[in-house]
Amino acid sequence: MKYCQFFCLLTLFVVPTQVRAEFICTSEISYSWKKEEAELKVFHSSVKHLSTDEETGKRTIAAPLLTAESKAQRTCQSEHENLSGCLASKLNATTTARSIGSFSARKEIEKAIDADCKMSNGQCRGTSHTDVVCKEVVAPAEEGAGKSDEKAKGKEKAKKK
Repeated sequence: MKYCQFFCLLTLFVVPTQVRAEFICTSEISYSWKKEEAELKVFHSSVKHLSTDEETGKRTIAAPLLTAESKAQRTCQSEHENLSGCLASKLNATTTARSIGSFSARKEIEKAIDADCKMSNGQCRGTSHTDVVCKEVVAPAEEGAGKSDEKAKGKEKAKKK
């Protein structure tokens, strides 16, 4: 019986487990917009993709990058090229505050909203993404082998009792 326990433990440590190498490829998406003379670049999101090898990862991340760039363009347009939408949403959000205050307080709130929306108003210039960078990630050994060894140990303990 002790020989079996020793042999079972020995096979656990001596038998090599399978280790899979995977690659995670990432790229960051940003958009730029122009306000008067200044051109500003704004981070939008980062795209990550898991793949079995680096070449496949760089190839398959292309579609999610296009989708993310499209979303970044729409975000830019809604935040910087939609003055009336900005005014409407902020006036709607302050309805209760404006209904409680006096006429002069309401006027001040409306002036502040108007100034805030005009500060963020501009022209979208485009989207861009950084170069795709792939890093190797070593995945843990397959779970199936470890679970069967644990079940065998549990059965051995049950037999001893």
